[in-house]
Amino acid sequence: MLVKTEAISLKRTPFAENSAVAHIYTRDFGLLSFMVKNLQGKSSKGALLNPGTFSELVFYLKQTETLRHIKEIKPIEPYPTQNPVKLSVLLFYSELLHLSVPEGQPDESLFAFFKTEVSRLNRESTKIEWLPHSFIVKLAGITGHNPVGAEAGHHSMLNFDNEDLNCFKQLWEGQIPVQSEVYRKLLLNKLVEFASEQIFPGRQIKSYAVLKSLFED
Repeated sequence: MLVKTEAISLKRTPFAENSAVAHIYTRDFGLLSFMVKNLQGKSSKGALLNPGTFSELVFYLKQTETLRHIKEIKPIEPYPTQNPVKLSVLLFYSELLHLSVPEGQPDESLFAFFKTEVSRLNRESTKIEWLPHSFIVKLAGITGHNPVGAEAGHHSMLNFDNEDLNCFKQLWEGQIPVQSEVYRKLLLNKLVEFASEQIFPGRQIKSYAVLKSLFED
């Protein structure tokens, strides 16, 4: 069956010369994997497979296939930012979503959330360093791991205190906290630890090291 859906590229894994396995989160079918060949040349699909890129995707859906093939792909908004710091944040977002969602389970609210957050990242000109905190807090809420309010009580092993919880509430409401740079860095460490323990247990966020180094300069 030939299907069309909006999609977000989350990860690209090299497979062979000029080929890769693309891990793409689709609005209507959830996370799917695709074998993509001929990644070089004028008609290359390579740029559309970069993490955080939105596209309209046409492919043949067969439930028995684990690796599908893309028939058509074209870009749609929001377009990826060209700012190197924002690109690192976008890679962080994409990895978090990839780690959080199981294969083949669609969630339109999660898809819409990611699209909203990428649009916010593209237009934000100040306080970009707080956006990763906001993304984790909101992702946790959507996936049922809310660190805000009464639900946070069973996460005491992560040492969230009242100041942390107040920051989470501000971030949840779209506000930017005014705490110090030292506090911001410590809080992001806590949130990354929280995500690795609660949202996707035992899995590490590889892009965090790059993001952390950028915001510490």
